[in-house]
Amino acid sequence: FFSSLGSLLGTFTNNIMDTSHDGDEGGMKVHSEAESFKRRFLKLDRVVCKIGAPRPWAPGTIMSINEDDPEDPTGRSKVPYVVKCDPPVGRLISVPEDVNDLVRPEVCFGQRAGALWFTLFCLPTRPSKTRRFAVGERVACAVEDATDTYTVWAAGVVLAVDPGLEPDDPEQFNEQQLRHLAGFKVPYHVQLDTGRRVFVHKDEHWLVRDLRFQAEGPRQRPKRMETREVAGSDGKWETIDHQTRRTRAAGPPSDSESDSDSDSD
Repeated sequence: FFSSLGSLLGTFTNNIMDTSHDGDEGGMKVHSEAESFKRRFLKLDRVVCKIGAPRPWAPGTIMSINEDDPEDPTGRSKVPYVVKCDPPVGRLISVPEDVNDLVRPEVCFGQRAGALWFTLFCLPTRPSKTRRFAVGERVACAVEDATDTYTVWAAGVVLAVDPGLEPDDPEQFNEQQLRHLAGFKVPYHVQLDTGRRVFVHKDEHWLVRDLRFQAEGPRQRPKRMETREVAGSDGKWETIDHQTRRTRAAGPPSDSESDSDSDSD
């Protein structure tokens, strides 16, 4: 991975941070002191963190929030997040500020500058070989919201299965670099209903779902198993496995199940 990626990093520039849009601040809002300990992400959320060379960004899982800053003897400062990076990095890192310059949600990239690079950095070391969707199927993809602060589910259609990566600006790459990019396979290339295209770098339920079972809209703590009332069924309930796309009849969830934040992978 690194030998192929290394030949491409010469074209990696600061424009990947240019995620701001007219009328918003790109998710880098400065909070007041009273809001300083409010965080965008929750424990076990998937994020991408800036870690520096040789791999500028790495995906990982948030392990803790608002930890005491070891460099502050007063104990007043907090480290927003401690993140366990995925292999091959495989270590804990501290995120000093809750800004997109340093940490951002792991989504299906393609809507913003630097999407190709974030897709590359988030590729798993051991990708799955089976695929849940076929060309032409309707899906819901996890993408950035309009502010780049949070994420939403966006509807689209699968254009290709196991495609190689193709940049939107191929003129910025030489022939050898383009061949290297084509060698990096991702599960899906999806055309969103908005007209944008995104790469799905992992075939996981928290990144891509069957549109029959996942409506467009805000995305929060996506659970693999979901029990809900069947629309127009006069009181029937079903449990959906968003990973396998299978459903089974179920009873209404208890209050404890409805309030639970636990997830099943």
